[in-house]
This record gives sequence, C-alpha cells and structure tokens, in this order.
Amino acid sequence: GKQFVIFTRKLLENEHVIFAGYRVTHPLLYEVVLKVRTDGELEPIEATIKAIDSLSRQIDQLETKFAV
Repeated sequence: GKQFVIFTRKLLENEHVIFAGYRVTHPLLYEVVLKVRTDGELEPIEATIKAIDSLSRQIDQLETKFAV
C-alpha cells in the first residue's frame, strides 16, 4: 500500500486534482480502491494517466542515472 502514497502525492501535484486517496480493502488481499476528484477542467482518469506517465518518466530517469 505504501506505493500508493507516492502515487496520490503525484496526483495532488496536478492543479486540477482536488482530492486523491486510496483505501486497501483488506490486508490479505491485494485490492486497492483509488479515489480521484478534480475541479472539472480535467477528468479523473486523465489526471490518473498523467500521474502514471510522470512517475514512469521519473523511474526511467533514475534507471538511466544509476545504470551500471
């Protein structure tokens, strides 16, 4: 569940995202409910995709920087 803290923080960097949170439905199941609310200028799914793309680029940069 900790990886979702990073993801919700990335979502909240978007000026159109009003709320981003998650809930682990059960500790023994790998099932998470993600909630995203925007101001209407951007659909929640669009904000989610942008956050995924941004995190993916950051990971790529880290891999390049620390490649052996």
